[in-house]
Amino acid sequence: MYKRIGLVLTVIVIGIILAFIITRKPKDLIITTVKESYNTCSLISENDFIEINLYINQKDPMITDKQRISKVYITDKDLGTVINAKVESIDLQGKIKLENKDFYCYKFIFVINNLKSDIEINDAFLQIHFFNNKSLNINIGSVSIYKIDNFDSSDLRIINLKGIVNIINNKKTLVGIIIGLENKSGGEVIIKDVKPLDLNLYCSDWINVNGKNINSNDNISNYLDYKYSIKNSKRPFNIKVQEKEYFLFPLSYKKHYEIPRCGLKITYEIYGKEKKMYYEEFQFFINHERFIDINSFTFYHYENN
Repeated sequence: MYKRIGLVLTVIVIGIILAFIITRKPKDLIITTVKESYNTCSLISENDFIEINLYINQKDPMITDKQRISKVYITDKDLGTVINAKVESIDLQGKIKLENKDFYCYKFIFVINNLKSDIEINDAFLQIHFFNNKSLNINIGSVSIYKIDNFDSSDLRIINLKGIVNIINNKKTLVGIIIGLENKSGGEVIIKDVKPLDLNLYCSDWINVNGKNINSNDNISNYLDYKYSIKNSKRPFNIKVQEKEYFLFPLSYKKHYEIPRCGLKITYEIYGKEKKMYYEEFQFFINHERFIDINSFTFYHYENN
């Protein structure tokens, strides 16, 4: 009788221990992300959306519960610039291995309302605050947000837009943009600047490529009279656009991020007056096999409560 009771108690104790081991979560919550160059451009009347992937060492932790989040900010390091944001959605994307540990990828989509002017943050942080007075503060890279009155121009029209993508330092890199421009004005249009709408990008040069067939994966150096570098200095612009012209604009980087899409701002002069034309975000490439070096990740440790 006593042996039977002892056996039952032993089974119960073992069951409790196993249940505790199975359900127990790691003491620390480990979160990481890849620093990116986030950019968006939109009309002043529209909201802005930023998608950020966070990698977490637990599945469905408290921080992925939208209802527990009280406030979200995107800031610079010194809090001189603070952007209010809200969580639009949080979705599990999959699981990866980092340093031989499982991490779950969650896509956080944040909405930013009521911005009326451009904001550029070179070293940006994501702050997420919770109702239990806990908070996260994670370096996410850079953020560029551009607010525009309208995308129309009565003088110019973009009739062709294509990116040239090369592998630079093992990273898929947008190294140049081909832009076809049509002068609709009947007057002389002079391009003074072409600015990709991302604080890390700038057009360093321009080449007329009328009549040339350029593929998106061509080596950009083949079309330059010098070897391409992501750190080339900027050449002054003074480009006359006749009826239709095609130009190649090599791109240089302040920081070498993978930037697959961005909008454009073209500054031009007509009849002695300077004007600006904007083009909405354009997807220049999609990377289905992205390689990310482990050194690109910074791991943040938080207590799991």
